[in-house]
Amino acid sequence: MMSSKIKLSIDGQVEKMKSSGIKFNIISEEKAKEFISNNTYYFKIKAFQRNYVKNGSEKYINLEFAYLQDFSTIDMRFRKLILSMVLSIEHSMKIKLNADISNDDSEDGYSIVNEFLNKKEHRYIIKKLYTKAQSTYDGELIKKYCTYTYNPASETPYCFECPFWVLLEVLSFGDFIRFYNFYYDKHGKDNPLKDIMFPVKCLRNAAAHNNCVLNSLKRADHKDFSANKKVNSYVAKIKSITAGSRRNCMAVPALHDFAALLMVYIEIVGSRAALEHTVRDLNEFLERFHRHADYYTSNTDITKTYNFFQKLIDSFANNVYNNSDVQKP
Repeated sequence: MMSSKIKLSIDGQVEKMKSSGIKFNIISEEKAKEFISNNTYYFKIKAFQRNYVKNGSEKYINLEFAYLQDFSTIDMRFRKLILSMVLSIEHSMKIKLNADISNDDSEDGYSIVNEFLNKKEHRYIIKKLYTKAQSTYDGELIKKYCTYTYNPASETPYCFECPFWVLLEVLSFGDFIRFYNFYYDKHGKDNPLKDIMFPVKCLRNAAAHNNCVLNSLKRADHKDFSANKKVNSYVAKIKSITAGSRRNCMAVPALHDFAALLMVYIEIVGSRAALEHTVRDLNEFLERFHRHADYYTSNTDITKTYNFFQKLIDSFANNVYNNSDVQKP
């Protein structure tokens, strides 16, 4: 059945925003149309209006198009920051896992891969790797080092063999986390990341798929969300964050997951240069967030978010420079 909704032109999109109470006093309608046409698109920028409230006539209160434009830029900067940090985390996790398996006399480098992939819940990965063999980037690596055994009744591989050091290079981030956990679980080794990587993966996936991340900052919108106990404990040790602020902010997935990202980063990334570079990136993000602070003075959800981020980042920086009120988790 066809939808009764109609396609809106750029002019129609601006009119639609005006009809919902969005104002164009700071940025003109013409400039807004240019921005929607050349820098973003209507569905993307309107996502941030969820951070604002409506009056009884279903009109947004105190919402300028300029606020949405500015916050869409903040969100874009946030996504880039997330991806940069997760790449460092993934690299550091691979360094650790590679060293641990390499130095483990009970592992030959191949059997751990077979055990992992032949578990029923992991067998879907074999098909993914078979498809990756056709990739421009992973294909040659897989063809050179990996072998398949095929089901005679189909073209679907049911066994995939390769050394672990190659598997590390071709797994997706989510599947790599599964392999990482599998090894440490198998050998009963300490793995402080096990229970806190899921929120990091969720945040990474949102950023990698270019989804809006900071477009739902109201606690009331996430009544079914529960904070990870380890992440909550990490934030509870930051003395500058009150218990009330922690409860409010940790009930919002994006804020909770960012706290998890910082927690994992400080735990796993061993490069001093990377840590210090990330402190600079985090502070640059805060500066950009605060550039038009006057836009958000009446929006408690956005000001709450900025204050929470600032305290998390200050604590992270203090931890990096060994003058912290929070110990490594």
